[in-house]
Amino acid sequence: MCVIKMKRKNRILDKNLLLYKKEKAFELLDLNQYVDLGLLSILMFKHPYRMHKFHLQENSEQEGFWVKSNNKNKARIILGEEFNPCVYRGQNCDFGKLTPSFQRKDMDNELNRCIAYIQREEFKRLFKTTPYYQILTQLQVRECHFEFDLEALAQHYDFKSNYIDISKDIKVALFFAYTEYKNGKYYPIEDFSKYETPPVLYTANYYELLFFEDKMLQPVGFQAALRPQMQKAMALNIGLNSDAYKHFIKTQLKPNKKFAEWIYNYFDGGKALFPDEPVQVLRNMVVNKVELTKSLFYKYCQIYKVDSKVLSEELINAGYIITDFKIEINADLKKSIEEDIYQRILPWLKTHIFCRKVKLPKENEEHMYIQMFPELPKI
Repeated sequence: MCVIKMKRKNRILDKNLLLYKKEKAFELLDLNQYVDLGLLSILMFKHPYRMHKFHLQENSEQEGFWVKSNNKNKARIILGEEFNPCVYRGQNCDFGKLTPSFQRKDMDNELNRCIAYIQREEFKRLFKTTPYYQILTQLQVRECHFEFDLEALAQHYDFKSNYIDISKDIKVALFFAYTEYKNGKYYPIEDFSKYETPPVLYTANYYELLFFEDKMLQPVGFQAALRPQMQKAMALNIGLNSDAYKHFIKTQLKPNKKFAEWIYNYFDGGKALFPDEPVQVLRNMVVNKVELTKSLFYKYCQIYKVDSKVLSEELINAGYIITDFKIEINADLKKSIEEDIYQRILPWLKTHIFCRKVKLPKENEEHMYIQMFPELPKI
């Protein structure tokens, strides 16, 4: 057993952290405590003896772990290497700054911006009607219910948002750095000269980002859908005044056709990151229709102070219909989602997702106890 006191810039970690086998009065680890635990692991990395004792309680089957979110009695599942302090983003060209899709040039057009907003919110509403949401929000670990991040989910299925995708897996970032998106599919880059700059890799310290701006770093992780799961997803919630760029180290990568082909094949031509699944059906149901929900249209006009009469005429001229009609999932899709939950998701969670317990210090007690062990989720 080891006790380490730590300091982190101006933030003093005034609690001692140690491993402890006692199992009474434990709670689920929250994000701030997870940061302390991560810093502890980094210090232990410099001390092999301590590192060995620390990692004795890890399990080779572990792919993710529960962490209490910022919302009361809610928890999320973070995926990827637990104590890797880095997060990554790959781009096939250096655009000068990190700009979320809802703030890019094509969104300067009021028509495009309105359609993108309504479709994103419609997707989020539709997802909440699925068994994914209705069943898995009942999932509990240490009295905390599972919490979805619907904004991140929409972002991963091509809806415009204020999120920037990042990953805990550097290989995922390299895939996006060495591929290009054409006609709805990814392909390895063959001609790097057509880009203004070589590919770039952005790297940031995960623990630093947690303290940059309130709730900017989003622990997306497991969201029932396969895309964020396979991409070991994290996200940055970028507001109009946020400057996340300065928190990343930018590395210019070498143009390399062979490596582009290798990373492309490593992820099975992108199929491993963009698998066929029921959520893709939901996405297509929203994108392929011309009806736009009336309530969301007026909400958009209110938020962005737009003349609803002028904008509605533009939408109608573009072939859209503003209506109260709402799309619903059919019985076959509902059945396939339920099968996915009970045949894939719940068995996987019970096998690969772990719980981190913490015993908070009592008054006038200086120790906080950390223990790592698997806990089966319950519904």
